[in-house]
Order: sequence, then structure tokens, then C-alpha cells
Amino acid sequence: MRKLLCAAAMMALAATSSNAATLTGDNVTVSYNGGEYVGSGVVGAGNDVQIGGGFHDLDAGVNGDVYQLSWDAGFCGLVYCDGRPATITLSNLNFSGGAVLAGFTLLTSIFANTSISIGANSVTITFTEGGGGPGVVLSGQFVTRPNEVPLPAALPLLAAGLGALGVVGWRRKKA
Repeated sequence: MRKLLCAAAMMALAATSSNAATLTGDNVTVSYNGGEYVGSGVVGAGNDVQIGGGFHDLDAGVNGDVYQLSWDAGFCGLVYCDGRPATITLSNLNFSGGAVLAGFTLLTSIFANTSISIGANSVTITFTEGGGGPGVVLSGQFVTRPNEVPLPAALPLLAAGLGALGVVGWRRKKA
């Protein structure tokens, strides 16, 4: 019985260890200024979406949870060259393991007045246009949380598991 309980405890611990949720294999959309320019692609190794001279990598970083916008040459602005406010929206973000987008941490930005807002499956980055490049001009880390099993659904599963362990113990004791 002890071996069975120890094995069950080890399986529970193994199930709770987590890696960063990534977008690898997901089909994502990147748009500038509410759809003025739009690109989409499947997230994988290297840059995933290209719009003009801008390259969007949605699984950068050691854990694959970092977004990077890089530019291949110098530029006066992503869309405008006159310092107007601009937006980049990353949408259709479906993370591995059913993880849920909980936030986005800005790591670097060459743009002034950068702010972030998140939706259920999207991140919108607003900033004041400016020139720069080449290289990484904007980056941030996706913050996710596991898609939790609701408590009412978990309780019957727990009760069934404990009941099964009890029946197994009872049968062994009886034999």
C-alpha cells in the first residue's frame, strides 16, 4: 500500500512541474495600427512573421517565451516617420499545454511612451513612433499561468482515486 501511495505522490509531483508555455507550432497574427499592415505565420525556429523590414520572433529566449521585434536595417519608423502613436498587436496566441496569457513584461524598447495591454489571446503594444535599427528594437516576455481544473471537477476525481485506493487496500487485507 505504501508503494502505491508513494507512486501516486510522485506522479502528482511530476504533473505539477512546469516548463514555460510557448507558442511553438501556433499560427499567430501580427498587425500594425489596427490592421493597417498584417502578417501571420506558424511559430517555429527563427523569425515567424515578417512585415516590411520588421521580423517578429514569438518564441525567442532560452525558454521560448520571449517576443522580439528586430529590424534588418535602419528605419525612420514602423509605419510613420513623424512621431505619431503606433500599435503592434500580437493575436491568436494559443500557448502550449492550454496555458492562459496572464501578462506581458516589456524587456527592451527603443520607442518612447511604450505601454502594454493584454486580452484573452492577444498583446497590444502602444508606443510613439521613432527610428532605429538594425537589431532588436522591442522585446518582451509572455507571462502565462496553467489553465486550472475547476475545483468542482477535481473533487469527484480525487474522491474516485481515494476510493479506488481504499478498495485495493481492503482486498489485500482480506486476502
